[in-house]
Amino acid sequence: MSELNDPRVLFAAERTLLAWSRTAAGLIALGFLIERAGLIVRGTAAGRDLGFWIGLAFVLLGVALSIFLLLGRASRPRVVELGRVPKTSFFADLIRHPENERVADVLVVRSVGSLVYFNVDHVRDRISALVNEQSAPPHLVVLFMGNVPGVDLAGAEMLVDLERTFGRQGISFRLAEVHGPVREALRRLEPSHRSDLAEANQTVDDVLVKWRANPR
Repeated sequence: MSELNDPRVLFAAERTLLAWSRTAAGLIALGFLIERAGLIVRGTAAGRDLGFWIGLAFVLLGVALSIFLLLGRASRPRVVELGRVPKTSFFADLIRHPENERVADVLVVRSVGSLVYFNVDHVRDRISALVNEQSAPPHLVVLFMGNVPGVDLAGAEMLVDLERTFGRQGISFRLAEVHGPVREALRRLEPSHRSDLAEANQTVDDVLVKWRANPR
């Protein structure tokens, strides 16, 4: 198991992110408190000005830290393998729910967040790594898109490129639960592109049924 797939590493990273988020919120709150209550120096105009600038500095520091955390999270979205929840047609995270079942010859993965120019390389690398970690090469890779609200040009290009790259390896590539803006972006990128890459209203189970009926 790679470190990225180790639940202990995942949960530790989430706790660290939460701690930094609380720190950012605390800095912002402290800045407002200093500015409003004059905790440092009060009485003179110069003292009030000093309290204002110190408070503003804490607020700006907290805002900068929040933006840094947001960009860091967006640039490295979670890409995880999914497994079928036993006795259902639903799929969920295999790391959090190891009792879920893999589907023979199929790799189902999920990315969280929009696919944009500054995170597509990370997503592509993680999907390729998950394919390479399989004991035998899958015949189909399904990317669950229910948590991807949109894509930019780079994101759409990455999806088409993944289909072509896997196709050269004899692996089919499909998208499941694709939102309308993503389908529109793919159509604008390549109007002649086959519609079965990103059909509307297709769950992972629907994609599997159609693929098994016509694997290509």
